[in-house]
Amino acid sequence: MARCGCGSSCTCTVQGSGAFVITGSGDSGDPYIGSINTNPASPLAVSSSSSGIAVAGVATASSNCITLSGNGGTSTPLTATPRLDPTGLLSCSVNGLRVDLPATATYPNAGRLIDVNGSYQISVEYPLVASASTTLTAASVNPNILTAQVISSGSATITNPSSTEVMLVQVIYNTHGVEYAMYGGSQQWTVSSSTHSQNIFSMTTAASGSGYAIGSYAFKSGGIVSVAAGASYTATFTQVFDAVATTAHGSNAVIFTAGSINLVGWIK
Repeated sequence: MARCGCGSSCTCTVQGSGAFVITGSGDSGDPYIGSINTNPASPLAVSSSSSGIAVAGVATASSNCITLSGNGGTSTPLTATPRLDPTGLLSCSVNGLRVDLPATATYPNAGRLIDVNGSYQISVEYPLVASASTTLTAASVNPNILTAQVISSGSATITNPSSTEVMLVQVIYNTHGVEYAMYGGSQQWTVSSSTHSQNIFSMTTAASGSGYAIGSYAFKSGGIVSVAAGASYTATFTQVFDAVATTAHGSNAVIFTAGSINLVGWIK
């Protein structure tokens, strides 16, 4: 039974649509053939067979920090998973990557990392790791002789407990100075220290007869030094009394009252 106007030849019009392409004239020697036209620029390979149209699986390549899996299908969708170092502090939460800091943690080069109120804001504190102190030793001096004399001295040693890190040391020289009484005519007394080239104390009187001056002074100084891993640092402090001019009065007097060296170290 002839259909579509078919006789010795077929006059049916068969037209493809979109990617569905029809070829052939409909003759027995050149039948109509339907096929899928694929875009060669597409990254996905499409093929057809008696089983149907097939799309090749998606090729994935993982990186050091992201693992890709799946082929894009319904049962095995593409999945990207962050790769986390198990010794690190990152985790993957429902809201994204998160830094999991304990309330307080100590790390070699960063001091103490602190999670401020659970907000993942990081502050850094450098922990104190060592300290040392000593009291300066007083020495007797005679203010009636024109000779430089040591009036106090001492030393303190601090050791860096780390085998790998540099320790910073705050050095503090703290004295309460001397008490003195000057009687008679023109006199000049000075005190200098091993850490200062200039005089740290100077007293002059031009009183005549039984005139006198009584007083005291205080002095505080210091600095910061670096101490290598495993090394020690010793701070030494000496005060020198010098009667530049004296009346050699029998009531002239000078004594050292108190002083100390304090060392405080922390890991940089």
